[in-house]
Amino acid sequence: RKQMKKKMVDIALVLGRFLADPPGQTGGRRAKLFFFMLTVLCDCMAASLALTGGVWLRQFAASMGMTRSAEQGFIDQNLGWFLVYYCVGIFFSFKYVDVYRPRRFLTGNRELGRILKAVWGFTIISSLAGFFFRNTFAASALTIFVCGILLSIFAPLCRMLLRIFRESLRRNGFDISRMVIVGTGPAASALAEELAGSPEHGYRIVGILGSGQAKAGWLDDYRLLGGIERLERVVRRMRADIVFLCEPEWEANQVVRFLSRLRGSSIEVRVVSELFHPMVERIGAPVDFLGDTPILDFSHHPLSGWRTKAKRAMDILASAFLLLLGSPFLMAVAAAIWLETGRPIIFTQPRVGMKGRIFPFYKYRTMVQNAEKLLDQLKQGNERSGPVFK
Repeated sequence: RKQMKKKMVDIALVLGRFLADPPGQTGGRRAKLFFFMLTVLCDCMAASLALTGGVWLRQFAASMGMTRSAEQGFIDQNLGWFLVYYCVGIFFSFKYVDVYRPRRFLTGNRELGRILKAVWGFTIISSLAGFFFRNTFAASALTIFVCGILLSIFAPLCRMLLRIFRESLRRNGFDISRMVIVGTGPAASALAEELAGSPEHGYRIVGILGSGQAKAGWLDDYRLLGGIERLERVVRRMRADIVFLCEPEWEANQVVRFLSRLRGSSIEVRVVSELFHPMVERIGAPVDFLGDTPILDFSHHPLSGWRTKAKRAMDILASAFLLLLGSPFLMAVAAAIWLETGRPIIFTQPRVGMKGRIFPFYKYRTMVQNAEKLLDQLKQGNERSGPVFK
């Protein structure tokens, strides 16, 4: 047991030296690349296990006479290509939901939600392909659906083990990011206290920037390196990997000027915000949470280019599949409305979408037939003010 423990310590030391940045470099590039490759490998292993398990269950069901066995020979001939398709598809699906970018504040539950979203989005698309192109596709929709169920188990399990491994490394001093906090108020104090009690996040505070007259007691445990005007010099001298802006009272133009000073560098920037987080998410920057406090990541940009088109295609395919799946229920609702109050069954209204584009909004009619014409007569009973009517 002692020899095994010694070998594990030796492996950790070698791994730690490998993950450390070379002299003169910052940003943890080696660690990011290593864990990115390890994460992709784990996801491919989970996808391979899920596909193998799904095909095996299909074989077992066919041998028991529960399903047709005509598919089996075709799978045997094309299993290698289908495995490549499955792993590549899962990789891009996971990349689409942004689970490959290092997000140390992303909780396990939120990561699980993103993974399940990616798994079932890809499963729905592949099942549709297996259903409509059954003569050329390597597997049927049922086989792909079973693989999706297995992947919903294996992928989160692999991610959980990887998270435990990475957090244990951080608790032992490896994979650590050097951070500078800008601010000396309560938000900065709460951030420093939370990070000090959570070594699994892997942050080391190397300095504080703020007012020179700050007398906060919590600053006694850290180095106050001057005012905000020394930002670039301090980041370079302290070899910081990340900067946290903890000045919630700053106006928007002050935040923009601050962000522009670090534009073009490899430094990651986070802004601690006390805004109501649904409003914060409209900004487009990824949002994480430290406790109940939203933290905006301004180091990355919202979806653009091919990712926007991919999202649109996935939305259309997923919506079409769900509409097809729920069509019996939707037809029953339509029939009930027609029998009770007559036509029109669908209520149409213009709405404002992205970039001010007007689009027709469709819903089942739940009001009387001439509800909009009666609006002027009912305005005196409005319970709300402004453009809202209730």
